[in-house]
Amino acid sequence: MTRLGSVGHVYYISSGEGKLVGHERTCTSCGAFSYADPKDYAGISKSSGPMETLKRETYPGLDEALAPRMELEAKVKAAPHLLSEEERLGLVFSPINLISPTVEKHFATTHMDAGVALAIGGGVALCFLGATIGNSIAPEFGPQGVVAGLVIGAGLVIWQLIAAGPRFMRKEILPLLAKSLAPVQPSEAEVNRVLLELKKGAAQDRQQAQGLAADCSHSLAAIEVQVSSGGCQDYIKCHAPNARRFPAADPAGFRHRYPDAGVPQRPPAAA
Repeated sequence: MTRLGSVGHVYYISSGEGKLVGHERTCTSCGAFSYADPKDYAGISKSSGPMETLKRETYPGLDEALAPRMELEAKVKAAPHLLSEEERLGLVFSPINLISPTVEKHFATTHMDAGVALAIGGGVALCFLGATIGNSIAPEFGPQGVVAGLVIGAGLVIWQLIAAGPRFMRKEILPLLAKSLAPVQPSEAEVNRVLLELKKGAAQDRQQAQGLAADCSHSLAAIEVQVSSGGCQDYIKCHAPNARRFPAADPAGFRHRYPDAGVPQRPPAAA
């Protein structure tokens, strides 16, 4: 679990932990993260360890809380053809909803992956190559060769920046989704239905965000409304001591039936 803080900086050099704005937890298997509340746990372990030890220290009632989900997982393995339509849609929704914050966090900023780095290096090399070729033809063609190499190199960089997003989805996200959805083997219609519900949720979130921003404008110093195109984790971030995230709307009720993004209930205090 990682603490999220809002801290000032001077040329991106910060000091201290800043004001607490929330916590997030990261899966040690796939790297996906989700937002968490430390109050939902009996304690927070400082290090990893055996599963039984971690359950006893952090969430004593984990087995009972996850019993319905484990029963559903067993049903998926033993008799997937007996799953109801509601159960199938919930199982399709869960991994997409869980991985959505990772996708939105990635696309919130520009990332330079190996393809972009190679394009930049290739663009620099093309400038030297263009100058060499131009000088070999005639000395006055040297600058023109540099310009030609620069234009081609810029085109390569732009192309790779555009392709970086689909490449990230293809290499990092789709394999995780394919692995998670393989036991259910959803149809294209089921996937499209879940995605449609998420888009409806995004539209509702925009309306809710505008209303909440208006209500908070008189009492908070600053309010930043962030609505992402994916629509799965839209939120209002209030720059105040009790700032918190407001989860996206869930028109189909999948999140209520399969609470994969949070613990089902607050555990009893550890003895």
